[in-house]
Amino acid sequence: MHIIFVTCELATKNNSSGGLATFTANISRIFRNNGNMVEILWVTTQEVDSVFDQDITVHNLYIPLEEWKEYDYISNLLTDNEEEAREIRINWQNVYKAKMVSSKIQEINKVNKIDVVHFANHCFFSLFMDPKIPFVTRISGFENIWFGGGDRVGGSVEYDDNPLSVSDKIEIHAMKKSPFVMAPSNLIAELGYKNIGISAEVIESPFVLENFEYDDSVFYEYLNEKKYLLVYGSLRYLKGVHVIAHMAQNFLEKYQDRYIALAGNDMLLTDDTDGVELSASEYVKKHAGKYADRVIYVGRIVREQLYPVIEGAELCILPSRIENLSNSCIEAMALGKIVVATGGASYEQLIRDGENGYLCERDNPNDFLRGVEKVLSLSEMEKRAVSLNAEKTVERLRPDRLYPQYYKYYEKVIREWDSRI
Repeated sequence: MHIIFVTCELATKNNSSGGLATFTANISRIFRNNGNMVEILWVTTQEVDSVFDQDITVHNLYIPLEEWKEYDYISNLLTDNEEEAREIRINWQNVYKAKMVSSKIQEINKVNKIDVVHFANHCFFSLFMDPKIPFVTRISGFENIWFGGGDRVGGSVEYDDNPLSVSDKIEIHAMKKSPFVMAPSNLIAELGYKNIGISAEVIESPFVLENFEYDDSVFYEYLNEKKYLLVYGSLRYLKGVHVIAHMAQNFLEKYQDRYIALAGNDMLLTDDTDGVELSASEYVKKHAGKYADRVIYVGRIVREQLYPVIEGAELCILPSRIENLSNSCIEAMALGKIVVATGGASYEQLIRDGENGYLCERDNPNDFLRGVEKVLSLSEMEKRAVSLNAEKTVERLRPDRLYPQYYKYYEKVIREWDSRI
C-alpha cells in the first residue's frame, strides 16, 4: 500500500512532541515496518530540519517568509483588532496550505499512484483534496473546546457551550466532505456524532515502546534519590495544571519527604486567583507556598530523557479536563506506572478505577489529593498488582495488534471509495 500521512505535527529525533505528532510518527513507522510505502506531508509555519527515518520520505510544506509578511500586512489592514487580524491571517494561511497539500499529493500521485491519504482534522488540509484519490480524516480533537472553555478554569467542555470560530467552521466543512472519518476514542467519536453529525470509526492509537538508549541526565540532575509525583505534557489549564497548583501545598505539607515534578511545555497563563500572568511551573510553585522548593520543573525534554523520569516517579498525575486518547497516560501505563487521572475525560477508556489506576473528579484538587493518597497508602504488593494491570491494559495498543485494524480500515476506504463520493 502506498499511503500518505498529512499532519501539522511530527515527532522527530530532536524535538519533544504532543499527541498528534507522536501518533503520526508511530503509525507511519508501523506501516513502513509492515512493508508499505509511506510518505509524510508535514505542513509547518516555516521550513524545518526534519530528522526522521531515512526510508520514510518527509515532505516539508510551508509558506515562504515573504508571503507570510503579505498575510500579516493585509490582515492588519482589514481590522485594528489584533485577535481578529490573527484569525484572518491563520485562516488565509491554512487555505493556502490546503492548496499546497492538494498540489503536492497530485504531484506524488503522478509519479507513484497513491492508494490512500490519511489527514489529521486540524487545519483543514483536506479542503481541496482530489476526489479521485481515497482519503480518510482522523479527528484529533475539537479546537472550540480545546482552546475555548476546555482551557479555562471552570470553563465548559461541552461542545455547544463553546462558540465556533471561522477556522472551526471550515474544519467542520472539510470533515463533512470526507466520506470516511475515524477517531481515537469513544469520547471524540461521540462528540463528532452528537454535535456535527459525523459518524467516526473508533480505532485507538498504537503505542510504540521505542528501543532507544535512555538519557538519564535529567533524572540525575533533578530527581535522583527523591520521592516524587510526576505531572507531564503541555502545562496549561486544559491539562489540569490548576488542579496540581491547588493541591500542591496540602500534599507537600502532609508528605514532607515528597516532591512534585513537572515536565513539558511551560506555557504562560493567567493565575485564576489574582489575574497575574506567569508560567505554569511558577504558578504551581506560587500556590505551593512555603513548600515551593519541592516543586521541580525539569524542562521540556525528549523521550530519551523523559522515560527515566517517568520510571523514577511514584505515580503520575494527569488531571486533564478533556482528552482524545492520552499518549501520556498510555506511556505511563506501559512503563508500569500507576496513573491518577480525570474521570469523564476519556481516561476511562484506559483506566478501570482502583484496578489499573485511579479516576478523580474533573477540576477537583481535593479529590485528586485523595486519589494520590490512595496510591501512597497501598502496600508494595498492591502497588505491583495495579502496575501489572496497567501494563496489561495497554498491550492491546501494541503495533502488531492495531496494525491489522488500521490496514483493514484503509482497505475498506479504498474498496468503497467510488461508491461513497
